[in-house]
Amino acid sequence: MLKDINPPKVEGMAMAVVNEADLPNGEDWVVYFINLLDQPIESVIIRSSGFGQREGHEIKTSELRFFRQELPAQSYMAVEPIMAEMFDLSNEYFVTYFMGDTLYDKRYVFVPGSISDKYAVELPIVGKRGVLIK
Repeated sequence: MLKDINPPKVEGMAMAVVNEADLPNGEDWVVYFINLLDQPIESVIIRSSGFGQREGHEIKTSELRFFRQELPAQSYMAVEPIMAEMFDLSNEYFVTYFMGDTLYDKRYVFVPGSISDKYAVELPIVGKRGVLIK
């Protein structure tokens, strides 16, 4: 029965969006996944998509997938650049990874209007300011 399944709680992980105004490719914002733990994680898969409404029409972006074999302890990885035009949508990142023999997953959602310099904080490990979800 589904009620008997107790998935492990994700702790020590975070998603962040950072304003990188000096990037040469013209994208100002970058999404990061951060491992705050003192142990590595493996087989990291991140699915990203955006959804919401614009001018009364439902919008759903393409789903993108990113993979990393290992993310060391106390480290981070750049996931993708994100255009400011997407900030009026919900931007979802569904993360799955192994720690030891245990599979973990968590959904992180940046709601419309939440990606803004006014919500930026000092990010652990990354050493930059950004919008953080733990």
